[in-house]
Amino acid sequence: MSQNSVSANNKKPSPNLSESAQVDQQSVQPFTRSQKVYVQGSRPDIRVPMR
Repeated sequence: MSQNSVSANNKKPSPNLSESAQVDQQSVQPFTRSQKVYVQGSRPDIRVPMR
């Protein structure tokens, strides 16, 4: 079989996930009464945000 032949398993490429993805609007809303805090670890110049 030559390198130019098309395999029967080749399918049309699906669209990019970023083009077809959808996000539930409730999942991006802020949590009720939540606050963002910054936790400092062993290095004073790095703080990690958390809720």
